[in-house]
Amino acid sequence: MIVDTRILPSDVLTYTDEKFYEFVHSLCGDTPVELLKVLCIRSVQLLLMTDTKDIFSVMNLDCVQLEDIKKKTCFQLQDKSFVIKPGVESSIKYLKELLLAKNNEHLKQLTKKITPSTRTIISKRSTQSLSSSSNNTITTTSTVTLEQSVPMSTDEHKQYVLQKITEWCDSNKENLSLVNLDLKENEHFTLTIKNSNTSLEGLIKCKCGVITTLATKDERFVLSNFYKHLQTNKCSMMKIIRREDQENKKNDNSKQLTATSTTPPTTPTNKSTFLLNKLLVSPSTSTTNSIETTTTMKRKNTAPSTSTKRRKK
Repeated sequence: MIVDTRILPSDVLTYTDEKFYEFVHSLCGDTPVELLKVLCIRSVQLLLMTDTKDIFSVMNLDCVQLEDIKKKTCFQLQDKSFVIKPGVESSIKYLKELLLAKNNEHLKQLTKKITPSTRTIISKRSTQSLSSSSNNTITTTSTVTLEQSVPMSTDEHKQYVLQKITEWCDSNKENLSLVNLDLKENEHFTLTIKNSNTSLEGLIKCKCGVITTLATKDERFVLSNFYKHLQTNKCSMMKIIRREDQENKKNDNSKQLTATSTTPPTTPTNKSTFLLNKLLVSPSTSTTNSIETTTTMKRKNTAPSTSTKRRKK
């Protein structure tokens, strides 16, 4: 059987819920969709993980909830058993073979782009599915599951770029002799990301007017070109940031000088205060001592000596 995956959308492996059922309806019709809904298979990945034999084996169960779907997908025999209608069985098998081929193509592309930092868990599981009852051939397929194989959304790409710019600012502000460096979207630059099914494009328009096209590596944006632009002397936005940073430094220095000049002189230490107080005596004590000293001196000067009295005689 020839399987042409070109008829599938490029992002078909990510389909879930209504988008998944709409895709199955466009390819196989109503009945397979109703069957998958009853079995709670609501995404492409769940369908790939479910054995085709298990999908049809539930029709042999005696269950009230399956009566309606049995009437649409099966023939009821006289012995009350059910046989899957060939068209329904072929539709499910064709759908699964088509998606398996698409999944294998996607995995081959990932293995070419994979990097050592990517954590990969590969598990191979051989599954066997019964073919139509006419040829009774057995097809063996292998499925490979890769962790983080789902492509990033546009919003995830945007958050990744903004995070990288923030990290670059934190690690390079000292090299640029800046105290603060915080580049913000829509204030210092605008970010445009186009994530189509076939290509991934990213543009950063600096506030100075220069537009930088972002390169990609391993399905992620590389911002080296934008970083080079920020470090050149041609970026007027970075010149403004440097000038404002210098003015803020001058203002901070002026405030520090003003605060230093207005600071009152320090008070003397406890030791100096103690010595000063020791030298100073109370006024009453000083006056009393002075009077007593003066009186004593006068008495000494006015008292006649013995030799003087003898001479007068």
